[in-house]
This record gives sequence, structure tokens and C-alpha cells, in this order.
Amino acid sequence: MELSYNMFKLGEYDENTYNVGAWGACYKGIFQASVFIHNVDRCQEMADWEILDYKGQARFVRAYLLLVAFTSLWPGTYYAG
Repeated sequence: MELSYNMFKLGEYDENTYNVGAWGACYKGIFQASVFIHNVDRCQEMADWEILDYKGQARFVRAYLLLVAFTSLWPGTYYAG
């Protein structure tokens, strides 16, 4: 199964979604989110508030995928706050 921004947006993921090939899948998702963030301003069909909302969602997904990629390399290392 391939991990993507759309899976997060549509809620089609669970804790086992990224177990296989997590590193490559995470970085593909990080790349997709970054491309989206840099290009969504070109969309003329969306209102400004929608663009800001989608950018925020994409930034969250990108940060989450960075966390998943990091913890897949070093299991048990995370910031518990």
C-alpha cells in the first residue's frame, strides 16, 4: 500500500499503513506535501481561506511523515513532551 496525502485527507489509514517501506513512502509523501504547499497559491478556483486551510493540513501531514520516517529509523526515539 502506498502512503500519500490523499490517504490522510480521506482518513484511509491506520497504525499499520506505513509499516512496509516506511522510509521511501514517507519521503514520497513529504515531497508531495511540499509540492502542494508551494503550488496551491496558483489555484484560482479556491478562496484564500481554503488555500490557508489546505496549506495547514499539508504542513501537518508533512510534519507527521517526518516523525514517522524518523521513528522508523530509530524505533523508540520520540519526544513525549
